[in-house]
Amino acid sequence: VQADAQGMVSTIVLAELKGWQPEQTGNDVRSVDLNFYAGQQSGQGEFLIDRSSFVNDDPQSPARVSLEASTTCETLETEQGDFNLSLAVGDVNLDLTLVQTRILGDLSVGPAGVAVDNGLLTGYLTDAGLVEVIRALQQACGSPQPPDFCEQAGAFLMGDPAGLVPVAALLMGGFDVAVAPGGGLDADCGFECNAISVCLQIETVPVNVAGVSD
Repeated sequence: VQADAQGMVSTIVLAELKGWQPEQTGNDVRSVDLNFYAGQQSGQGEFLIDRSSFVNDDPQSPARVSLEASTTCETLETEQGDFNLSLAVGDVNLDLTLVQTRILGDLSVGPAGVAVDNGLLTGYLTDAGLVEVIRALQQACGSPQPPDFCEQAGAFLMGDPAGLVPVAALLMGGFDVAVAPGGGLDADCGFECNAISVCLQIETVPVNVAGVSD
């Protein structure tokens, strides 16, 4: 999201094109791993990678979210994969899981690094992923200092998260596709639909990462 007047960003997702070396073009690289990390910002404005972004919270381990990507012809295009990050969205720690995620965008290279314009992230939020979203909202609203939206949400967030899924899905436009355990998709699913199609426009800007959070 956009930085505030003090230059602080409330929700940070960092992306690394692992395998891209300085002075290379996209055609030189051709294929990389696009790693995603939940980000933090220090009091001095430096960007840090949250340890939860790594397998077993270990910076020596691989990133939890990594998509194979091509970088030719000034285009970034990923293979299909899962996107699972724990993000701070306002006052809520949200475990966001999208399945069968793809990213496509225009790639540009400058002195400060690589940027993506006109990017598109597509994927599916399943009923299981929606349960985790509802659970995170319930935890936030049950805290000693709940976010402002909790007063309006009221009874909607009461009860078993799984039982609240149909109403939550309806508020988001309704389930429109069935995602099978093996990865198959069926848009003609009727009452068997279990996922919401997601399409997000994204842009990235190059930043320096100072390190990993404590």
